[in-house]
Amino acid sequence: MGRTNHRKMYLLLLCLLLPFVINVAFADHGPKPSITINVKNGPSDFYIGLLEDNEKDDIWLKELRERNDDQADEALNTLLSYSKDGWSLHVPPVSDAYHRSSPGTTSYEFGYMVPSYFRVILVEADGTVHLSDPVKKSAFNAVFDYDVTTGTINENLVEGRLHYFFYVLFCYGLTLLLEGLVLWWIGLAQKRNKKHFLIINTLTQILLNAGLIYFDSNYDSTLVLIIAFFVLELLVFLIESVYYAIFLRMPDGTRKTSTSVLYAIGANALSMIGGFIITLFL
Repeated sequence: MGRTNHRKMYLLLLCLLLPFVINVAFADHGPKPSITINVKNGPSDFYIGLLEDNEKDDIWLKELRERNDDQADEALNTLLSYSKDGWSLHVPPVSDAYHRSSPGTTSYEFGYMVPSYFRVILVEADGTVHLSDPVKKSAFNAVFDYDVTTGTINENLVEGRLHYFFYVLFCYGLTLLLEGLVLWWIGLAQKRNKKHFLIINTLTQILLNAGLIYFDSNYDSTLVLIIAFFVLELLVFLIESVYYAIFLRMPDGTRKTSTSVLYAIGANALSMIGGFIITLFL
């Protein structure tokens, strides 16, 4: 590699610092479990959230209550303070803990780290509380139909599978776009390298999704899923680093292990940042 490409690689390495600076290294480009609630027979104005069966409030719920202590209206205060028979509001480390209704909207999505066993809580503007029956999700990106009048809730498996398929497709496309741009930017987007780039990203996406689905289906603990996500992402990084070290070639046809590993680090860091931005704003 020439001096210019070395500078590009060093600049790319700075991407590694950003996730730690913003403290969101866990918000990667990989798929995240989610729960979408389709509300039927709902009131005109309400807040909606998910309850989880916890014996004590978690730190994120306490922080959310403190932030809204003097600002929330009656309905929101009721939602945040709800605690009965061990059920309280689920608050993820990233993404929204609740949604407020809006005209013409009947579907509300909760993402990132969601409980497997939960109830839906819906609070009207006057503070009236509606609760769904307890239910356990079976799909990674689950979709439920919730009837406010009867309190019944049923998982919509067809819609949930379609949701997951398009979400994985989006994450896969985002990965190819961002990491492919890095490959082109450092001057390694030759035909041979592009072939191996496509092969390894396809294989690691399959590995990541299969692992996440397994842990999401077999463990109810959010902590277990977070740890599994970290381990799987580390495994993906190691696999890609080794693969690129073996198969990636410089423009002159030679193999340079340090450059290949540095590319794997920088490309995955950029995907991590891109995934965080998408999660935060979209």
